[in-house]
Order: sequence, then C-alpha cells, then structure tokens
Amino acid sequence: MRTAEGVDPKKPLPARVERATVRLTLQFEEGAPPRLIDAQMIEGRAPVQRFVIGTYLYAVIGADGRALEAGTFQDPLVERSYQQQGPHSERRTKSGVVGISILREHLGAARVQIVDMTGMPLPRELNEEVV
Repeated sequence: MRTAEGVDPKKPLPARVERATVRLTLQFEEGAPPRLIDAQMIEGRAPVQRFVIGTYLYAVIGADGRALEAGTFQDPLVERSYQQQGPHSERRTKSGVVGISILREHLGAARVQIVDMTGMPLPRELNEEVV
C-alpha cells in the first residue's frame, strides 16, 4: 500500500535477538572422557540452573579459577524403562549424548569441567559451596 505521495511506507526492521548462548553437545562412551561433538550459537541467554537434576555436575571455570556457572544433568549412558505395571528396569548403553547451554561471554578464557557425582550426596539446590 502506497502513501498519497506515491512512496511505500517504512517497514520496521526485523527484531534481532542476540545469540548469547552456546549449546555444547557432548558424547559419552563407557570408559572414556566426554568428547565435544558440536557447538552452536543459539538465541537468548542460557537459563541459570538452581536445582540438582542429575548425577553429573558441570562447571564453567574462568581463567582465575572461579566457577562462572554450573549445572547438573542425568547420566547419558543410563537408559530407564518405565512400565505401567511391574518393576522398572535400568541398563547402561555404550554411548550417549547430552547437551548443555553456556553463556557465550564465559567461553573466552574458560574451561568446562565435568564430574560424575554418583554415590555422593548432593543437596537439592546448587550453590557455590557445592560446586
């Protein structure tokens, strides 16, 4: 639709969303350390994880040795079967994949450390003392 002067009206520019998060995909194999298989820039900011949701703890450690962010995830080698009736079964696979989201600004001079906390008591919520 043109205006009375015969020119097209201005169109708003599409909204630009900052790609402030990096999604790391890690592959786990029995008896080997995790291996980075993919890294993607994604829109928005990585959510802060407050609650413990699994037995693996990851921490982004800055150049000064300080924990910049942390989170937990389930063991990617465990497969669980939930049946409506009868016992639930659990077995281990040979390989598994997990994804974690990290703020892009923390990757410049940082490293990601992953620790298997199976068998160790973890509190309900993450804090600096736990990490």
